[in-house]
Amino acid sequence: MSSGDGRAVSKARADAERPGRVDEGSSALRGSLEIFSPWEILQWVSYRADECTLLLTRPGAAGRERAWLHLREGSLLGIVLDRGGERSDSKRDALEPLPGHLGAWLVDRGSLPLGRLRFALGLRAVLARRGETRPLGRLLVECGFLKAENLDAALAEFARECLAEVLGWRSGRFRLRFEEPGRLLLPVGERIEPLLLQLSHAIDDCTAMPPNSPL
Repeated sequence: MSSGDGRAVSKARADAERPGRVDEGSSALRGSLEIFSPWEILQWVSYRADECTLLLTRPGAAGRERAWLHLREGSLLGIVLDRGGERSDSKRDALEPLPGHLGAWLVDRGSLPLGRLRFALGLRAVLARRGETRPLGRLLVECGFLKAENLDAALAEFARECLAEVLGWRSGRFRLRFEEPGRLLLPVGERIEPLLLQLSHAIDDCTAMPPNSPL
């Protein structure tokens, strides 16, 4: 191996071992979840006052899974988890709930009959064709299928379950950008440290972040 090849290998190895790096020309920090888990990243962010969005990605059975977390001043403001499922263009499939999404979750826990969910999904599809975007939860309330207070409680519980799932990710990539998410998220509005403590029983193989972490 030439000296030039040796330097290239050493550089590649150093880049792979670096837990996170700042993108040139932007305010984004990115890295591997195999080196820094979502748990550790959130612990680090909880000590910062910056407003930021944490994007996590990993391969999933139905495609790439993605999670967005909106953070500010030690609080988790919102979260959304996209498990990668997509609807086909057929009208029939448009009425079927996607596994792991809010509608299917409400049906699974007995909070919403499947027929009512299909009606709301159909209505949302009709509105979308007219250029109107309406969140499913809002439609369920407007149709009288859920009370507003029950929806708020359900969204909070669903958001916690999404967070608990994401905290268990041990492979994939993360990107931390110091800006707002630019998309609709499930509201959380809780301090990060107490929230992590409450969810710790649902996280396997989690470790505390070293006090002198290079991240």
